[in-house]
Amino acid sequence: MRSPRRAGNRRLDHFVDRNDQFWAAITAVLLRVLPWCLLLYIALVVHAIVQSSHWPFALSADARLVELTLDASSLTQWDISKATLCRHDLLPEDTSIYEKIDDIAVIRRRCGTPRRWHAYRPASENGAAAELTARIGGNGQPRSHGATVRLSTLADGRLLVRIAPFSTQPADGVAIQTAGQTPLTLNGDVVLVWPTAQTQNMSLIFPYTAALRIGQDVTTSRHELLEAGHIAVYSASDDTAGGRSVVDSIELLEGDSVQIASSLGETEAEALPRGFVRITAEQMASTWPQMKVVAFGLSNQVRIERYGDAGLDFQPSMWARLTHDSWVVIATLVLFGSLSALATLAEAVRLIRRTNLRP
Repeated sequence: MRSPRRAGNRRLDHFVDRNDQFWAAITAVLLRVLPWCLLLYIALVVHAIVQSSHWPFALSADARLVELTLDASSLTQWDISKATLCRHDLLPEDTSIYEKIDDIAVIRRRCGTPRRWHAYRPASENGAAAELTARIGGNGQPRSHGATVRLSTLADGRLLVRIAPFSTQPADGVAIQTAGQTPLTLNGDVVLVWPTAQTQNMSLIFPYTAALRIGQDVTTSRHELLEAGHIAVYSASDDTAGGRSVVDSIELLEGDSVQIASSLGETEAEALPRGFVRITAEQMASTWPQMKVVAFGLSNQVRIERYGDAGLDFQPSMWARLTHDSWVVIATLVLFGSLSALATLAEAVRLIRRTNLRP
């Protein structure tokens, strides 16, 4: 019988030696696993495309009208030391933090017709007006016990803030307080007016945690429009100093109306946008001042209504979602790196087989 051919101590008639068998087995396993990895990768990509984008956004806009829907479970406090209080009803006579204004010309100039309004100024303490704070919410009540706040600037330079609580219960009213005095709780609508003459040397800021609407629909009778603005959506990033990178952005046009609301439930105050409304002394000195509105929240809370358009939801594009999803990026690098390595390994095994089978 013919003996098998040998080269040193290696049997050349064997299919592969032990090392070759190991790499061949690895290649076979990878080829079996690869289809499942592809299916998993496709599922990950589809999930990144169809999922709701909960990326943070930042908004900055200039407008003359802002409407806030405050949540009763979160406390809102504003400094109203320079504001005139306008009421349809008289305040209690024992109120010590306000003093009534009897000058009809002043009432008309600040609140409107004297037939409908009673005007009050902060009481003086040692020749200086008392420092007053308006307290809204913070009583742990559900969102239905909150308040609607409308901030608007008027053509004569005044700033008007109208607070309308949802509930008529005394505990849900607006509490106005000063140091060392018993808080004054007001039910019903509360109107605060900042006259131009008293605010030219100070800036006003109103922080909030609330759903909001900036601007209004364009009609021939409405002039309190959004003038300009910018919205940017961010994602987590390890390549920037701040840990975030811009995913997408949009410039707001004059006359746009932006609505930002909660998106995670009716009772979750933490899902509400946060931000502030600010008006500077320079702006108050202008003929018709504008307010700077800043808001932070989640990208799927934003809706933009544009004149002549049905409106659009500000969502990042499909490509932006894929390129800024860390799991998709990692899976892409791993998958295509594995495919390259597998192709190299398969070619090496094929060459080993050809070498071992050569007579």
